[in-house]
Amino acid sequence: HPPLHTYYLGWFYTLGEKLRSHNVGFALHVLSQMLVLAVVFAYIIYDLRQNGCNAIWCIALFAIFGFFPVHSLLAISCTKDILFSGFFVLSAYQIYRLWFAPELARKLGFVIRLFLFMVLACLFRHNFCYGLFLFLPFAFVFAKPGTRLQTGLVIVMCCVCSFASYQVVKSAYRDGAVESREMLSIP
Repeated sequence: HPPLHTYYLGWFYTLGEKLRSHNVGFALHVLSQMLVLAVVFAYIIYDLRQNGCNAIWCIALFAIFGFFPVHSLLAISCTKDILFSGFFVLSAYQIYRLWFAPELARKLGFVIRLFLFMVLACLFRHNFCYGLFLFLPFAFVFAKPGTRLQTGLVIVMCCVCSFASYQVVKSAYRDGAVESREMLSIP
């Protein structure tokens, strides 16, 4: 199990203890996940609209995000997939933007956001790094010529930083060894 998610759950458990109710801690945990997913969906719709997407498509996307039952059920569950899903969607959206707007590769803020979203996705799901490595050939095939190198470098750097930051998180909390079965499995 990814340590970052374990500590995320633990923070709310500890908060619940301090508030003398584990139910309150759990409720705050669920609210935080709902907030993260709502911000992710809102950001994507806002950014699409700011970049010229037709308003009808944005309204349709809003309806899908808001009324598709899996999203609301996902937001209130306590699996490690909720925050990973949010960061995965943000990573995929940023790669989509990069492929259709190669000039974004030269904007430091954009590259930092893409990098941050990918590293967080990797920290909330170990095997996302392996998925990124498998994605590399597709990144080179489908990316526009001006973004191939940047996309590949960002993906490789995300994986390296994810493995390094995982070790930092693991050592900071003195975790035991993680079973390789979980890290190498595809969900």
